Amino acid sequence: MEFIFHAHEGVVQSNGNSVRVAIDGQNPFVLPASCIYRIEMKEPQGDVPGQVVLVTSPSEGNPTGRILFSVDSHQYSEAQAFDQALRSMGQNITGHINPASGISNMSVSDIPSGQTKKLAWWIPVVSGFTALVLGVALGWGFTQMHAEHTLKEVVAAKDVEIERLDTSLNSVKAQLEAALGRDAGQGAGGDSGTSGDTEGRPNEEISNGGITMKLLESGEEPSISFDSCGDGCSNGKFAPKNPDADTKFWVATVEVTNNTKKPLDITCGYPYEIIALNSDNQQYTPIDDLYDVEGNPACNAELQPGTKTKVTYPFQVPLNAKMIGLAFRDIGDWSTDTPAQDNYAVIITDSNYHIS
Repeated sequence: MEFIFHAHEGVVQSNGNSVRVAIDGQNPFVLPASCIYRIEMKEPQGDVPGQVVLVTSPSEGNPTGRILFSVDSHQYSEAQAFDQALRSMGQNITGHINPASGISNMSVSDIPSGQTKKLAWWIPVVSGFTALVLGVALGWGFTQMHAEHTLKEVVAAKDVEIERLDTSLNSVKAQLEAALGRDAGQGAGGDSGTSGDTEGRPNEEISNGGITMKLLESGEEPSISFDSCGDGCSNGKFAPKNPDADTKFWVATVEVTNNTKKPLDITCGYPYEIIALNSDNQQYTPIDDLYDVEGNPACNAELQPGTKTKVTYPFQVPLNAKMIGLAFRDIGDWSTDTPAQDNYAVIITDSNYHIS
């Protein structure tokens, strides 16, 4: 089973044995899961993003050993699940220090009876002076070590800030290059699909990578039928679930066909990215615990290649939001070198709108 969490700067995935870190605008790299010493998390507060830090071994390219991501509340929940999953796999993510080994215990042998000698008067004097000199030297050494340690902490903190800035700049650069590429394609041949996006309408099959999707129905709902057991559990008994204050549910039911080469866990995995769009081109992610929505596939119920299933995606959106459609993309499979799709397939529900 694969685990994943998304961040503003990229995506982190694990199959339990290795961890793949894909930062926007940079080549992905893979680490053994045992190299992730711990995961530090800071929860988002209001409009302030949270933080997730992967703590790894220092390297020439990353002397601090820290990989920093900023996350929103949904991504933070993914990161928590990712952390718990790695822990359950028994991987070394909590960090530890091994005691030194190979040092033999030393003892002072007793002086045989009849061989006890009286110490010369100068021995205590020399010993005291030596202890004084050693004390001063050790004190100076500890002071230097503390100063050096403090300096290293300051430098490490600055390195993390620089690393985060560099990651953000790379992300912006990648987005600008993609936008320029789309503009160049449209300038050469108009809106001819050179951007790579596929646009369709309800009840049409639209494909992106190995994922084919058909929107069966969509619209606002006052409540959804949700498992009454609560978050993270299931008892097969359903009850109405209302949206939070000042929000509403916009619900889309789709038919998903798996045209990839591996089974897909639709409700507990992350086989593809799906978002809802409003008239201002703002993006919304589905609610958590999709397996608790009545009629949805159970957690870990894998959709086999070549088969299809029906999935209901509730989105919690502002009351005044005018929803116009869905977008989705195949995120690929790094374990089989299947590439992720850069662009989205779009299903428009309002004929007054068009996304290029």
